[in-house]
Amino acid sequence: MLFAGQHDKAGLPHARAIPLAPIGGVLKRALDIAIAAATLVLLLPLLLVVAQIVLVTMGAPVLRTQTRIGFGGRAFSCYRFRTSHAPGERPTELGLLLVQSGIEKLPQLINVLKGEMSCVGPRPVSAEELPQGSDVGAYLSARPGLTGTWQLGCGVRGCDKVAALDSAYVNNWSMQSDIVILLKAIPAVVRLDSSRGVP
Repeated sequence: MLFAGQHDKAGLPHARAIPLAPIGGVLKRALDIAIAAATLVLLLPLLLVVAQIVLVTMGAPVLRTQTRIGFGGRAFSCYRFRTSHAPGERPTELGLLLVQSGIEKLPQLINVLKGEMSCVGPRPVSAEELPQGSDVGAYLSARPGLTGTWQLGCGVRGCDKVAALDSAYVNNWSMQSDIVILLKAIPAVVRLDSSRGVP
């Protein structure tokens, strides 16, 4: 068994009209595919090694899934490397290292290729975490991101500004802003940082 978790359908709050396609359209999607495919090819040896270590130290499944809300309110299974022996337990030393280095999130590149996520976008949230009021429209109008202004502005654990940052990102989206966010996010994602919180 490779995946853990279930794909749930959850009720969503009323939101403003959702566009027919996620923000950025074909151009943003093409960039997502190019970046995700190239990154997966480059990091395949690392991913295989991490998967093997997780399997040996924690057993199967290697990946865990969490139900998140994507474009248009559709639920999808968001992939991560497993970091603990059982759901709800504290991460193992290896798991904590995966979280701190950002390697835990690399399986989400599969979500990007599947069209469920984007390289840059609002924070992936569950139905319970969707904001109330006008901000919810931003989350339903875009694919959730591997990174975004929510990570640069609030860090991994987030803050009370996340919804406002995500709304501003969606309302003012441009390809240039995506590129700038990606360039700023690379150091934050790949470096080891003991201050990172456990999601």
